Amino acid sequence: MSRLSGEPVRSLENAVDEALAGIRAKLRAHAGDVEVVSISPEGDVSLAFTGTCISCPAQALTFGSAVLPVVESVAGIGAIRVEGMNVSPAAMRRIRAMAG
Repeated sequence: MSRLSGEPVRSLENAVDEALAGIRAKLRAHAGDVEVVSISPEGDVSLAFTGTCISCPAQALTFGSAVLPVVESVAGIGAIRVEGMNVSPAAMRRIRAMAG
């Protein structure tokens, strides 16, 4: 369950969920998913992988190539982070460059 408050934040949550809908089938095909944990009034988004995505060795690749681009496409979004995932900015730049 996400920790959200206020109508603008709820509107952002709906927009993020709608954006994620396009990749959820792929995540669920691997018995995983991603959920919105919280969105700050400034638009900073905290996500969490669920299911097998939690311990998947390709988690950073999935985030950088599939999740991050669709969440970034939502107007009003600031920083995006995934709880429990630690990837250096340099590694994320390489992942994004590789994914195109």
